[in-house]
Amino acid sequence: MSGSGGGGGGGYYEPELKCETISFTTDINSPQHDAIPGLKPQDILDITLDNNIVVVVRRDNGKFLGSINWTNILKLIECLNDGYRYVAVIKQIQDGLIKVTVSAQRSS
Repeated sequence: MSGSGGGGGGGYYEPELKCETISFTTDINSPQHDAIPGLKPQDILDITLDNNIVVVVRRDNGKFLGSINWTNILKLIECLNDGYRYVAVIKQIQDGLIKVTVSAQRSS
């Protein structure tokens, strides 16, 4: 009997991550308790770099809230260094845990 060999199988293809389409949900690492009062779901926070660490800062008072991490954090850092701007929208605050969705800031 003859048979054909297995085809090369396509393998997994991961599409290139583009700075303008980055979007993910994560938790704020080590939230600063003095920066939490007054925050509520749907508040918009700024994402910035501080010593090459991605941090979240409140827009209303400029207080440092905490840092974030993500599987593609190096790409996010690269995009921030290239001038792209990102925001974090609070999705949930519960017992000191703050969940946010990070995405590129839309030009107005």
